[in-house]
Amino acid sequence: MCAAALVALAGCGTDGAPEDSTPTVTSAAGDAAPTAAGDAAPSARMYHSLVSDGDRLYVFGGLERHGWQGGLDDVWAFSTSDQSWESLGPSEPSDVGDPAFDAESGRFVMLAADGETWAYDPVARDWEQRNPVTSPSSRCGERTVYDAESDRVVLFGGFACTSSSDPGLDDTWTYDYNADTWEQQTPDSSPPGRMFHDMVYDEAADRTVLWGGRVEDVRVWLYDVDGGTWTSQPRRGGPEQMRAYHAMSYDPDSDRVLVFGGLELSHPLGLSGDLMGDLWAYDAADDRWTEVSTEPAPEPRSLHRLTFDPSTGSHVVFGGEIGEAYSDNPTDEVWVFDPSEDAWSGPVGAGTG
Repeated sequence: MCAAALVALAGCGTDGAPEDSTPTVTSAAGDAAPTAAGDAAPSARMYHSLVSDGDRLYVFGGLERHGWQGGLDDVWAFSTSDQSWESLGPSEPSDVGDPAFDAESGRFVMLAADGETWAYDPVARDWEQRNPVTSPSSRCGERTVYDAESDRVVLFGGFACTSSSDPGLDDTWTYDYNADTWEQQTPDSSPPGRMFHDMVYDEAADRTVLWGGRVEDVRVWLYDVDGGTWTSQPRRGGPEQMRAYHAMSYDPDSDRVLVFGGLELSHPLGLSGDLMGDLWAYDAADDRWTEVSTEPAPEPRSLHRLTFDPSTGSHVVFGGEIGEAYSDNPTDEVWVFDPSEDAWSGPVGAGTG
């Protein structure tokens, strides 16, 4: 999410030119963005996070508009089985970053934009600021996943949140919740620096899968926590052009990584491009891409999130920007993908505008 700067590359001044530095975020409710009592569903948004704890899906924050405007510091829980939302109130850190659910501790772990580490307990609904001795630098546009076999949160990339020309970061970190320690990894090779990519954990391969982002690189990268190594895969099919602001999830039953939508780019730092509505499946074992064609389907979008819901065996997409890129046109739609039928259904639940 990182409301303070997830738009640092999309934020524009009144003349449409990119901003040169990160201004103060204006939230949707002024100084804070608490959820109004009685709301049936989260408002339309982009730059948010959507993560599962194995039972329900959780939405953290986001933005209503580009240009550092309309920051949302709320937390919502969604039940796919009965298509219902529950408001969990405001988040304690104002910019929670990209949470990953640490299954061993039962906590969502996140690096806030200011470099502070936080954990959220969805059962107690309690926020805890952690105090690791060493931490990644403050950043935005990073991605994190939880490696279940190693019991580590893996973080890669992002940018420094200060300027639209900030280079993408190429550092890899792992976090141990029980020891409250971040450790920077030193692999022999790494993916080129990037931001607004996506990553998932492939359970069968025991690898973190990374693809896309604002970077001239369309290769898939795999990270092995135990070996501390990144490996690039030779491209065999799949999207041909650079893409950022897309969404990925892992399907354990078919052992596929799903990639949906995003912004197709002609230049890594460009502020224009085509919104995509295609769905791809990537098989890490065979290093092969397959396009999944299905109707109906969500309309093209970027800045949305997609995640697997173990309670129903489905994948859920929420929010994002529709219409045109950088049009300040977020949606509150929820769509559900059934991997057994390769079929979308939606919009579902309250808030389908």
